[in-house]
Amino acid sequence: GVRMLDGSIMDIVEAQALSLQPQYIHIYSASWGPEDDGRTVDGPGILAAAAFHRGVVQGRGGLGSIFIWASGNGGTNYDNCNCDGYTNSIYTVSVGSVLGDGHRPRYSESCPAILTTTYSSRTTSKVQVVTTDLHHRCTDKHTGTSASAPLAAGMVALALEANPALTWRDLQHLIIRASKPAHLQTEDWAENGVGRRVSHYYGYGLLDAGLLVQAATTWAGTRPQEKCSVQAVQVPRDIGSRLTISTDVSSCSQSIRSLEHVQVQLSLSYSRRGDLVVALSSPMGTTSTLVTVRPYDTSQEGYKDWTFMSTHFWDENPKGIWTLRLENKGDDQNTAPCPLLSPGQLTSFTLHLHGTDEDMPARRSAATATDECLRRDEQGACEGERGFCGASDNAPLPRASPQPLSPDCGSSLYTHHGSCLSYCPPRYYGRARGATPRDSARVCASCHPSCYTCQGASANNCTSCPSGRTFQGITHTCQHP
Repeated sequence: GVRMLDGSIMDIVEAQALSLQPQYIHIYSASWGPEDDGRTVDGPGILAAAAFHRGVVQGRGGLGSIFIWASGNGGTNYDNCNCDGYTNSIYTVSVGSVLGDGHRPRYSESCPAILTTTYSSRTTSKVQVVTTDLHHRCTDKHTGTSASAPLAAGMVALALEANPALTWRDLQHLIIRASKPAHLQTEDWAENGVGRRVSHYYGYGLLDAGLLVQAATTWAGTRPQEKCSVQAVQVPRDIGSRLTISTDVSSCSQSIRSLEHVQVQLSLSYSRRGDLVVALSSPMGTTSTLVTVRPYDTSQEGYKDWTFMSTHFWDENPKGIWTLRLENKGDDQNTAPCPLLSPGQLTSFTLHLHGTDEDMPARRSAATATDECLRRDEQGACEGERGFCGASDNAPLPRASPQPLSPDCGSSLYTHHGSCLSYCPPRYYGRARGATPRDSARVCASCHPSCYTCQGASANNCTSCPSGRTFQGITHTCQHP
């Protein structure tokens, strides 16, 4: 293990924790980050940032490690989670909190990086979150978004159990579709360009575990991630009390049809950073407030190449004019005609669009089932038939039509449920597809149910075993102890 929080927290320690056993640890749940004091702007260092990227590229056999992150408890300090580079990373699932009665707790932060919400509590709540504690005890004092993130991690684990082939991006798509506004109370619910309701406090709403698992069993993998970046400021611009920048990104629509994450990378100076409100509007009419007023943030350093992130434009078409607005909503003296005060300058603004070339809103609500084992026992053996979970052994099961090999995979990567992987995930091994004599394509095929990893389909091709079985090196089998 890695001892993180009981000593000096350094970049290398964070990186070690975030990349510990990525082929065996599928979900990393984190309830820590920079100070929630309403004045700090900080994120992962070079090594930790590299660990995030390496995790989504190589973790879980190339499907991507899942990073679940608490959105932060700085609400009483008017903090904003877009000033936290961990929870606003495109590689993390940022989780907010709601009380049992649907009200927002005072400690909750707001920002458009929050993807979903689960329950939590406060010290005075009648209903508390109960969890394990030190010295083999239980506690009902677990509060804050620190309690919400692990709940989301547990739901994601259920989804992966139902469909182990989900990528890190698949899960974010599914989380959005399985989150509902329900009874969550706030005044900032708004409808984005594809008709989804979204909030800066709750993301897309309360995460429904049953709906998440149901959607996971029938989900067809997303196409590869595309990225398009547009540098929108060529020369420095004075901010003053208000500045609006518009940029046309129609060229990005050639590679991105449906958006996922949108990032705004800024460098600017301002006499009091916390007075600036930054908002971004999409061509489809959605406005996302990237950072709100932070009255305790009196820094004169501005933002130095800082990246804000929003999930509010998910599945929108990026084509058209995007508008960035910066406005002083705090101290009017920031823009007073005084020679001692600078109005501030925006020196760089780059818009990073992430998404896919597929028209995601056009997908049917119920995707076809994949021919996979959706439930396994503790030894890894498939329970019942392969197909829909819970179907009777004798009932005919719907089967997915064979997916064509993605042209991006070529002969050096493995095709796995519509994705191109550098190597196959646990429970699968790589082999030639062999559809024709000249077919050089490679696919991921299922291991024997007794194996965790393997080199072939038979029971004596195991290379490691699931929990509860012992590996026999001579026979390459997994046996009960």
